[in-house]
Amino acid sequence: MQEALDQIEIKGISCMARVGVPQEERSRPQKILLDVWLYLGLEAACNTDRLDLTVDYGQVAEEVRRRVEAGSFVLLERLADEACQAALSDPRVQGVKVRAKKFPQALSGQVDHVAVVLTREYRHP
Repeated sequence: MQEALDQIEIKGISCMARVGVPQEERSRPQKILLDVWLYLGLEAACNTDRLDLTVDYGQVAEEVRRRVEAGSFVLLERLADEACQAALSDPRVQGVKVRAKKFPQALSGQVDHVAVVLTREYRHP
């Protein structure tokens, strides 16, 4: 990613997603929490106070939730990558970081949650 990009942070996107290695874990949706950092230039939006010069983070959050909830994933890593790709679908977003947290029943009492953190850049065609 280019240096000196600004960020928009969207924390705690709550999703119900199918994810897990055993089929029985994927048989029903489980709670996933996503934190998303969008990297983009915000100077023009700051100088003009115009929404069209930034991203609508509500729309980004909804697209991330929609794509994650529509899929079925073996790995939390793949789910996190799908969230990254959803956030990068807005052409103003130059990079994204996603933390995906799940609360596996099999580890109940041993850990609070398991998380995967991915960082991706927009790749111009």
